[in-house]
Amino acid sequence: EHCMLRWGIMPRRSWMSISYGGRQLGLGHSNIVFSSGSFDGWASAGVANNLSDSLHAILIPEGGHHLDLMFSHPDDPPSVIGARQF
Repeated sequence: EHCMLRWGIMPRRSWMSISYGGRQLGLGHSNIVFSSGSFDGWASAGVANNLSDSLHAILIPEGGHHLDLMFSHPDDPPSVIGARQF
């Protein structure tokens, strides 16, 4: 109701599950690396375990939000460098 009053839209609560498979993510998807950094506030909402032989989860102990996706820098911690090489 709030979204409709504020922005004129209704949330589609099932959209993510329908579009991406929800807990069935491993069906029909491959070659994905899910990376999460220990300093990332969103890490708890990420994929924490490998889902299959080609759907990998990596926890980066010294990583922050998207740090592993940024350009490399001489100050990058070893865990970020290792995740990029995966």
